[in-house]
Amino acid sequence: GDAAYLKLYGSYFQADLEVVQALGRMCYTQVPEELRWRALVWLCGSVCEIEHGGVRTEVDRRLGATRVLDKLTGQHEDKKVQALTPEFRDVLTALNVVLAEDAKSYGWFSTVVDAEKLGLQDYRLVIKTPMDLGTIYQRVLSTSSASNSSVPPYDHQTAAVRDVRLVWNNARLYNGKSSDVGKAATVLEALFEDAYIRARAGELDLLEVAVSGDAGATAA
Repeated sequence: GDAAYLKLYGSYFQADLEVVQALGRMCYTQVPEELRWRALVWLCGSVCEIEHGGVRTEVDRRLGATRVLDKLTGQHEDKKVQALTPEFRDVLTALNVVLAEDAKSYGWFSTVVDAEKLGLQDYRLVIKTPMDLGTIYQRVLSTSSASNSSVPPYDHQTAAVRDVRLVWNNARLYNGKSSDVGKAATVLEALFEDAYIRARAGELDLLEVAVSGDAGATAA
């Protein structure tokens, strides 16, 4: 059962087994029922790769990114998406690619940086314009003629692309290019640019990304 599955992988970190089990219970209280097993499998498989001291923060962050991805990509069939201009649809397609990879591998870029919770006292002094992928996604959707969202829409797709690039630049500026976050930003930056080029060329479509979950883009 679920408890045995958690215990199996939690044995890699005996001292943190209680934390891992608590995070497993969190899957039942914060994750929608239809996504619960997916979240549990992801949690258990990922714990093996996490450094001993950061289990709670790491898993909590990645689960947050997964919830954002599931919420946003669940809107693919929505009228708002169908009514997007081709230009904004291309941006949304590329965004889906990096949102999926962030949820799978990092979890740093999909939600607003909670500087207070993370103890980043100087974050707002260094980063003048915070930005995250989830906010960009919502603003792109707000451009749709079928949207009634209160989220301010973009005037042009270039503004949305500029904000995506700002996410990567902010990450490198605050954390350093050679940090784990900085390196992840560079990987996702290449992935986004490749996906955006392919989307604009008609080689990659939003529904293709949504159905397959893999755009086949490379970040090398």
